[in-house]
Amino acid sequence: MIDFFKGLRSVADPTKRICGVSLLVLEKPVMRTRISVGKGISMDGLGSRMCSYDNRTVLPMHVKDSLHEGYVITHRTHLAWTSIPPIEYAILVRN
Repeated sequence: MIDFFKGLRSVADPTKRICGVSLLVLEKPVMRTRISVGKGISMDGLGSRMCSYDNRTVLPMHVKDSLHEGYVITHRTHLAWTSIPPIEYAILVRN
């Protein structure tokens, strides 16, 4: 099953400001593999979220805990994405 997730490739352009849903695969030898599904809805979008995983800044609590337990992010991709809407629609989109 994990191979399915690891086989997913994002076709989203990382240089564009997009919002959407991301997926991480976290692995540690002899331990059960974990996946994390999250959203990127800041004005900087999913590209910024992916950079935060590399820099280990602003991590979701369960991802941070997994990294502290010795897990490594072995794969990351976008599951769904769209352009960031104009600010006047932000409240409508986030609710």
